[in-house]
Amino acid sequence: MSAEDLKDIIAAKPSILVAGCGASAMMKVSEMARGVLQANNIKLEAYDTYKAVEQFNELSAQGANIAAALHLTC
Repeated sequence: MSAEDLKDIIAAKPSILVAGCGASAMMKVSEMARGVLQANNIKLEAYDTYKAVEQFNELSAQGANIAAALHLTC
């Protein structure tokens, strides 16, 4: 995931971004993307995509201001 991938997420202003890094968690969140999220006060939680969906659903049910970016391959 690159900083360019985050435009819509930054515009939505979530408190938390849950990133699904693929079935085997092979996708990496770049340091630049991490910096952009941090500069915008967005906490990053990165997991394999299956766990990311579970975490997103759990946090959403708790009423968290959350967004997800899910990589479906790897």
